[in-house]
Amino acid sequence: MTAVCYYRTIRFVTSRLAPLLGIRPRFPSASQRTRAQAMPSPPASHAAPPTTTVATADPTTSTQRTAEARAAFLASLQSVGSQGDAELQARAQDIHTSAAALARQDADVAKQTDGLAQQTAQYQQMADESRGKLKEIGDVQNWAEMIERDLLVLEETMRIVDEDAAQGAGGSGKVKGRRRWF
Repeated sequence: MTAVCYYRTIRFVTSRLAPLLGIRPRFPSASQRTRAQAMPSPPASHAAPPTTTVATADPTTSTQRTAEARAAFLASLQSVGSQGDAELQARAQDIHTSAAALARQDADVAKQTDGLAQQTAQYQQMADESRGKLKEIGDVQNWAEMIERDLLVLEETMRIVDEDAAQGAGGSGKVKGRRRWF
């Protein structure tokens, strides 16, 4: 990859990260970059004789710039990655916290369900007992009605007997030595 590609990549990443980091990136303008790239190197005949410091500094500076650009690019990528990683870790932590809360709620619901099942069993038992008591009351009422009917039959029978006896005794309506029951 050339230095220009690294430069473009760094510019792109930095322009995306600058607002997040709260910094204002400074890049050379397009005309400054064009001038720097378009500057021809002086012809060999006009060039000053190379010194050891200039000859070694230029490739070193270029290599150093490339290394710095690469390091800056990797650092920005690592920063982006760690930022995304932090968000994912926060989400994962929320999910685990929510899972624990859901487990507690599930246990509470299970306890309440068991309690409701016991309460339902108690209500069912009470309803069965009440049904039996109502059946007994119905039986008592039926028994009372049967006794009432029997008493009405006895009363009617006694009335008929008393009338027959009164007609046979001369029509006075009283039987000697006997009283009416009702």
